[in-house]
Amino acid sequence: MCDDVQAFVREMQKHDIACDAVQDQGYGLVTQLKLPGGGKLGVYQPRHARPKAMSVRKTAKKPRVRVKKATKKKSKKTRRR
Repeated sequence: MCDDVQAFVREMQKHDIACDAVQDQGYGLVTQLKLPGGGKLGVYQPRHARPKAMSVRKTAKKPRVRVKKATKKKSKKTRRR
């Protein structure tokens, strides 16, 4: 996502990175550039308003509960003969 897709394409051309033609998709202007591995990366300039940033609530820390490990009792076994 970018603020000005035409400026983005011009900046990529300065670095010899080819972009597809800019297309109007209704929701915004879209272009794609080819990555070195052969994949394509889509970049668009939205026409819709950006949503407000989400606020992060701090949650109360849960008290840490210590669990005692079970210990084996050594029993004295006597052998009967």
